Amino acid sequence: MSRERVVQFGPGGRLIGILCEPIDATLGRSKPAVLLSNVGVSHRVGPFRLNVHLARRLAAQGYYTLRFDFAGLGDSEASPDGGSEADRAKSEASAAMDLITVRTGVDRFVMMGLCSGADKTHIVATSDQRIVGAAFIDGYAFATWRFYCRRFTLRLLELKRIKVYSKNRWKDLQRRLLRLPKPSQAYEPTVIQPSREQAEADLLTMAQRGVKQLHLYTISVDTDYNYPDQFWHMYPALCSHRASIISERYPQVDHTLSIVAMQKIIVERLCTWIGLV
Repeated sequence: MSRERVVQFGPGGRLIGILCEPIDATLGRSKPAVLLSNVGVSHRVGPFRLNVHLARRLAAQGYYTLRFDFAGLGDSEASPDGGSEADRAKSEASAAMDLITVRTGVDRFVMMGLCSGADKTHIVATSDQRIVGAAFIDGYAFATWRFYCRRFTLRLLELKRIKVYSKNRWKDLQRRLLRLPKPSQAYEPTVIQPSREQAEADLLTMAQRGVKQLHLYTISVDTDYNYPDQFWHMYPALCSHRASIISERYPQVDHTLSIVAMQKIIVERLCTWIGLV
């Protein structure tokens, strides 16, 4: 059970969120609060109401949770200020944490993000000392030699992959012969992906600061991440921090967690992990 209320915060109250409160407020004040935000250009509810289900489940475990819209998304007004997307993510997440602290007294936070939400979680967790835990679903991924070995071997051995590859190459050839424009992507990331070295340095900084990390990868990022230990091969400097960093691959789960049973698996994993933070 939980209580939920609409909150406005940030400059001019332009940012909108839903504060989900545990029934036992005393229990909530002894735990870190959780931040959940947008995935791509979607509303703060998350794909297939992921953030709603997660917030209510966490509230039942005694956690305060704020699911909110960054400026210009969902119900939050666009920011009139300049600056980069990364700088705005820092300031808006900071305003969200300030709000929770004023209302509840909690000053430690866990941030969870999927896809572009993972990008912003990376930025905020790297820079804000109040973050003590960070969960990334389909966050940054970088190819390794073993990744390429598996990728090209699988393409040769699996008929389905051969069919998809051949179909895509045929479409590309038709487009070139007919001189058709290249199809545009529906969504362009607003945060520039760091280099592998920079991402590793950022995650190492978090680990050295004591930030617990959970990195989950679904089958939908198979073109970038295709075997369980790839995380440790991407970031060898993190291997000495295995006690505080967990990486898992879920080949049965799709990127937007569209299947109810699969979404429940991820929600359960997140809720179990947060007990370790």
